[in-house]
Amino acid sequence: MSKILSPDIAIITAIGNAHVGILGSREDIAHAKLEVCEGLKNNGKTIIPFDEATLEPAKNKFTFSIHESLANAFFMPLRLDSGGTIFDFYSRGKAICGCKFRIPGEQNFHCLMGAFSCSVLLGIPLRALSDSMEHITPDI
Repeated sequence: MSKILSPDIAIITAIGNAHVGILGSREDIAHAKLEVCEGLKNNGKTIIPFDEATLEPAKNKFTFSIHESLANAFFMPLRLDSGGTIFDFYSRGKAICGCKFRIPGEQNFHCLMGAFSCSVLLGIPLRALSDSMEHITPDI
């Protein structure tokens, strides 16, 4: 599909164990997910988790992390309040402080990091993204 669409950006949020029964191993899952990079434009970027060694072969990496400040983009510190998680987002020497996310679960933060990282690469104002994000609530 990526060879047909030739995207500027590909996002891989995580390599888990959910598809091990079908694909065989985490390495095989990573290999399958990295197929999205085959169709990237020459200057295209692949947004990936900083600490996922199985994604090392990704081309033109832009990394994200929930905990590691060496990534290209990261959240710190994470803290909980009654309405969700409050965090500061850092990338390219800029910080957006006091962001609030109401949906629990680390996997949801990985998806959010992918969206924030993509926004950085596309030049979308992060404050607008942060302000909009506060209105997202979990489906119950």
